[in-house]
Amino acid sequence: MASTLRSWKDFPSLVLRLPFPQKLIILIALLVAGAAITATLTLEFSRPIPLEKSSATAAIAIENANLFEDKSVGSNVIMPLARGVKVNLLDPVNLSEDFVKIQAILPRRNSKPGYVQTAALSDWASDNPASAWAIVGLSRPKGNSDDSAIRRFLDQLKAFEQRFPKTPPCDQSALERANLLIDLASRQKIIGTPREEWARDVSAAKDALASVPTTALAEAQRNEMARMEKEIAALEEGAPTTPAAAKPPTAPPAAPVKPEVAEKVRGLLRSAQLAWDGGDLNACERYANQALALAPDSTTAKGFLFQVKQARDALRD
Repeated sequence: MASTLRSWKDFPSLVLRLPFPQKLIILIALLVAGAAITATLTLEFSRPIPLEKSSATAAIAIENANLFEDKSVGSNVIMPLARGVKVNLLDPVNLSEDFVKIQAILPRRNSKPGYVQTAALSDWASDNPASAWAIVGLSRPKGNSDDSAIRRFLDQLKAFEQRFPKTPPCDQSALERANLLIDLASRQKIIGTPREEWARDVSAAKDALASVPTTALAEAQRNEMARMEKEIAALEEGAPTTPAAAKPPTAPPAAPVKPEVAEKVRGLLRSAQLAWDGGDLNACERYANQALALAPDSTTAKGFLFQVKQARDALRD
């Protein structure tokens, strides 16, 4: 038979010329082989894919998102994912990355682990403090946010601290909350709001700082905490946040700043904060001086200038 079979095209005609017993044997062999292949494929595609350990959950937020084998839109596509599909994040949440590693949770079987674009996800949630803290950052107010947006974010920070007490991200949250509260109080004082109103924010800032164990903080965080404590003392005493030796002579209180000017000051102070957070001392100093030109009694602006001076002195040393 082997010598007669010159190509697979000859196989059917050759089988037809064989005696019936041999035909039957070949037919049975083909059926057995087909059943084995079918069983293998069925097992491969029906075998459940185990759930990987996850750090957070999210959902597909766009109409169609591709699950890639690697962190690139040019890599192989494992499968498309429709809007609303729930996914588990398999690595600690890092929202600065373009891609995150996920596993899709599907009705029939879970997907293989792969990568999806971070921008395609929404409804983030996590029971892991570090990942949950990264998710909180999605709601962080921008530089032009109004006070109501900042207060909503303050509520989120407080809820985060209550959910993850005595963790490093909780301490970071309390420090950020204190800084925002001091900023709000300073702006309210600048525009002439009655003391009893902005004093509530000062009191809340003090409570936030008191909740942070200083022994667990890095040196930069301790310095930031010391700065905020000085700002609080200055607000309560009505003095500018400057070194003792650099305090200007006592002057009569300035007239309240007009609301439109106060809004501009607020934007400049937020820009100074962003510049400080980004390590741009020159920009921080520039924004603080612009704010101070509009509101000479701004303790926050003076505090930024003091911080910049300290940072430059430290760099020189």
